[in-house]
Amino acid sequence: MEELIACRFINGKLMTAKQIGHLLTRYFFFAWVEQILVYRKWANKNQWHSACVKGLAVLLAVIVGECCWWLAAVGQITISNWPLPFFMIMFTLNLFFIGIFKFDGIFAVPDRIGLLHSNEPLSFTEVADPTPEKFVLGDRGKAYGGYWWVDWNSTIFEQQFEIIGSENYRRRWLKNWFLFCAFSEPNTIAFLMDAGQASGEEFKDFTGKTIDEMVGGVIVLEEPHQIKKATNWILKEFNERAKKRLNGVDKKRRIVVFIDDVLSSLVYEPDKEDVSDSLRDFGYKMRTIIANGVGHNVRVVMCSPPYQLPYKLPPEISPKVLQIVFPYQIFGVNSEGKPGILQSPHPAFADVVALYHQQQHYVMKVPLVDAKIARNEIDKQFEKADAETHEIFWGLIDSLDVREYVKREKRKIIVGGEEVKATEWQKAEAA
Repeated sequence: MEELIACRFINGKLMTAKQIGHLLTRYFFFAWVEQILVYRKWANKNQWHSACVKGLAVLLAVIVGECCWWLAAVGQITISNWPLPFFMIMFTLNLFFIGIFKFDGIFAVPDRIGLLHSNEPLSFTEVADPTPEKFVLGDRGKAYGGYWWVDWNSTIFEQQFEIIGSENYRRRWLKNWFLFCAFSEPNTIAFLMDAGQASGEEFKDFTGKTIDEMVGGVIVLEEPHQIKKATNWILKEFNERAKKRLNGVDKKRRIVVFIDDVLSSLVYEPDKEDVSDSLRDFGYKMRTIIANGVGHNVRVVMCSPPYQLPYKLPPEISPKVLQIVFPYQIFGVNSEGKPGILQSPHPAFADVVALYHQQQHYVMKVPLVDAKIARNEIDKQFEKADAETHEIFWGLIDSLDVREYVKREKRKIIVGGEEVKATEWQKAEAA
């Protein structure tokens, strides 16, 4: 106790509680606890489980090994000599748990700064698991704050999103990660709107020609009249939510809308003439959704070509949108008004993006998830959604004229007086 009081004074100055805490964490299990707590927030379930198993194995091995060595080399541990073997055990454990010099401890968070200057992918299995409330958009490296978290309910960043870039740097893969994370909340419905042949590959991974190929909760729309109907439904839905919120009811069902390059251009220029009649007022409607949808759990992800540079959004929606910019190199006009090549200020490597928002930008490596894995996870999560979400989804499939859809628990057909599953009937028809 006297030592603790004495350490509160350094060079005649009173130490703060934070300084004392920092001093304590330099030694023994205080540092372990600090590192383990940090790692717990950083790691996903598999990483956490692996580190815990390794940590327990090392802990037991060191205690048993050093105790056996002491008994064999010195003799039994007594009341008078126990501090020395205890110190030896703690010192050895510190080497494994805290690390020393260039050796990282068992629960040390790795530094991903090197990935910002490499084409090496950052697998989704190497970042924290998404939750219904938030997910990791990317890793910036320790020096720049580590993970960048997107909080679906954030009041600081009223998040709608725009992904700017080309396929050269795997822009399309980021859509997989967004969908994967969005469906951490099972009560989610996603609209993937693809209106142009130029971006026709944008959502192909999530389409389904048959009932069994469909992804639960995901609706892919490729015809202008379908897109128009869906947009009108979204506007009606969040207007109804606005009324219910005034009466003290806050609906949590998440709606995520992805729009391709063609539709994104209409948000920038709503009065374009070379569009179909069905999309004539799409740009204005989508601006309304972007500006007001966040408070009603309606999220928009715009996909834009690389020539759509940051900070060019219409002013009424600009504060609401986080722009995720992949590397680019395009012809344009420089700050002096002369023709030249405009190049992104961040490194030109795969999956490295700059996040732009209100005159600030942050560089990070975004996680990579395969479309098949995303499909399977989304389908599995949507099965957990409540009955109302399923009813809305089935009703949308019918009303939007996407394709014939039969409720999963009702996919049984009577053939020859016997009840068979839809898949069995289809196989029989094919034969």
